[in-house]
Amino acid sequence: MAKRGAAVLIRYGRDMFLLLRDDKPDISFPLHWAVLAGVVEEGESDDQAIDRELREEVGTQVDEKEFIGHDSRGTAWYIATVSGQQVANIRRGEGCGHAFFSFEGLKSLARLEGRGGLGGAIKRFMQNAPDQIEKFLRYGPKPDLKRMDTEAMKWVK
Repeated sequence: MAKRGAAVLIRYGRDMFLLLRDDKPDISFPLHWAVLAGVVEEGESDDQAIDRELREEVGTQVDEKEFIGHDSRGTAWYIATVSGQQVANIRRGEGCGHAFFSFEGLKSLARLEGRGGLGGAIKRFMQNAPDQIEKFLRYGPKPDLKRMDTEAMKWVK
């Protein structure tokens, strides 16, 4: 049985939080900026998995997160808006960097190929439905996952 994942788009003000993935040959997208995500462990709900991933990857929780759906691979997607106090509590546990990016910053990263650019789903979202990411960052509405998760965005390992 294929493992399923859970991921979260995190917003602070008008910026998106991304993690710079470790430089390890056995992971997807080493040294690329990516959203927080991970595998749902046996016996965990999607909600429990994303809470665990947040603790493991950035040492904090979010007060409120909202489930927005499953993509075509079965990954459970959430959105969250964090407070200044939650940002202050971020303690990186995984990855080799983290930062908040404006929509313009995300567009710049999306143009980079290879290490240092966007990796995984956020790259595909920026290539195929940037308007959904821009609206989420500017105004806070729930992105249209079905629109972002098109055939053009097949996951690449």
